[in-house]
Amino acid sequence: MRLIRWGVLVALLGFLGCDVGTATVFLLQSRDKKSDSGPESAPPVPGFGPIFQAWVAQIPDAGAADTARQDLVDSNGNPTGPLWTLIGNAAATFIFDPDPSITFNAILIQVSSTLNYDLDCVEVLDNQDHVLEHASGITWSNLVDLPDNIVGPPDGVVAHTNAIDFTNAFIFTLYPASPAIDRFRINGHGDTLPPDPGDVESVGGFTSASNERPGGVAIDTAGKIHLTLAVGNTVRLARYDLTGAFVDDVQIATGITAAAGSHSVALDQSDVIYTATTVSNGQVLVRQYAAANLAQGWSTTFNSGLGSDRVESNGIAVDQLGNVVVAGGMNSLTGLNHWLARLTGSNGGVLFDQRPGLDLTGPTYWHGVTTDAGNLIFATGDLTSALSSQVDVQTARYNTAGTNQWQDQFGAGGNPNLGNAIAVAGSGKVYVGGFLSTTGQGRNSFIISYAPAAPPLPGNPLFFADVDIYNGSANSNDEILDVAVDSDGFVYAVGYETVTGQGENFWVRKYTSDLTEVWTRTYDGGVGNDRAISVAVFDTHVIVAGFQTVTGGQTKLLLRVYAK
Repeated sequence: MRLIRWGVLVALLGFLGCDVGTATVFLLQSRDKKSDSGPESAPPVPGFGPIFQAWVAQIPDAGAADTARQDLVDSNGNPTGPLWTLIGNAAATFIFDPDPSITFNAILIQVSSTLNYDLDCVEVLDNQDHVLEHASGITWSNLVDLPDNIVGPPDGVVAHTNAIDFTNAFIFTLYPASPAIDRFRINGHGDTLPPDPGDVESVGGFTSASNERPGGVAIDTAGKIHLTLAVGNTVRLARYDLTGAFVDDVQIATGITAAAGSHSVALDQSDVIYTATTVSNGQVLVRQYAAANLAQGWSTTFNSGLGSDRVESNGIAVDQLGNVVVAGGMNSLTGLNHWLARLTGSNGGVLFDQRPGLDLTGPTYWHGVTTDAGNLIFATGDLTSALSSQVDVQTARYNTAGTNQWQDQFGAGGNPNLGNAIAVAGSGKVYVGGFLSTTGQGRNSFIISYAPAAPPLPGNPLFFADVDIYNGSANSNDEILDVAVDSDGFVYAVGYETVTGQGENFWVRKYTSDLTEVWTRTYDGGVGNDRAISVAVFDTHVIVAGFQTVTGGQTKLLLRVYAK
């Protein structure tokens, strides 16, 4: 086992609804990401270049907000008198951190005609950048179309400013006066410019009366989103466009009775669709579907005859030759163990089927699989020591015949540890994400990279290149459930973070190739646990499929598209 050093705690964000009470006024223009952090003098009319400015104030009630709005209208959208304090400006989505000596329940932002803005949301943050609440009450504005679109968490549905020469646009809403606001983030971008990295572009869902839980996600060459979705005891293949709009779906299987396991999807270079699903009696069903109309092609079932066979949400991949690789767990006399199979994409013929007959590792198996440009196979999961009950992350590489070429195990001293997902960059770097158990901290999410040349010599331990390990502020469970790499080498990890008072929050992070954080976003639906389960990248978009818990306790699909 390899002991991994701990990474630095990073700022996270979540979302929680709020009551009426604080003013949030918007004036936005311009596009450079960075903002001046300190106060500055208000610019002269007619405006102040392509930026937006943020001001704060204490407004006691809705009546006073009415008066504040009229004063702003009378002054052409420029704050006058002692009510508002300028705290800074920005060109796009930005976190503002006012002096802690300033007490306020209102955030004023104004926009001039130099560049009008699309405004998505204002989020109140704590000092660790967890989202405590977002605008949810009445809005007051001038020269703003659809001002109520700033209400709620970021969703890509925006309010639009229409400032004119000599008159600035503004919008605000009220938050509770207590607790005091510490920090806040304004989500917006110039109306002629694309969303900022990390901004939500669109949101989608599914309509049913049952619990919903997505599995894998994949994108075709035209940007159409494919995801597998459990709806009650049925598994479906559903498709969406990049606006989050539902396109079509087809039933994969029904009458699902398996208590464990999930479902996944992958596409070949011609957009032919392949799914792997844990179905009744603990079997793994692999199917092909046509890209044009979701017509079913061939179907193959893998079955140990002992029950409890399974595949997880990252358990299927297609190599450059069009062959399908499936990884998961098959039962044997020693319990559930690692299983790997490779099939021809054309007819589902089995090229190899590795059964765990001599595998003495115990109830551990592959959770994620991928292939590289050379059609080598990479899998990750967990492995139970033959000499103890220690469960560590297991990662391995296989050739096209299914012969193991290297393997590595590591953990962080706790038990168990697990690799949930694996991806290979164009550079050859291998990225693995999952969790490490740590005393007093529950599950800590981790992502690790292996160098392309690993291992240096056959039989030698592998050298990992970079690692990021995250323990959230609640010292509770945090976990990466999927990873993806784009053509520029950036890495995307999704999963959940536990936040005190909020439960599990939907969690998305972008990294550089050496696992330096670029941006992080989270979402809290305000009712129960919310998880991001799978991720894929297309062009400038990051597509994340997960679920949120709604009133009544049901879990519902939450599809969120972010700007890279």
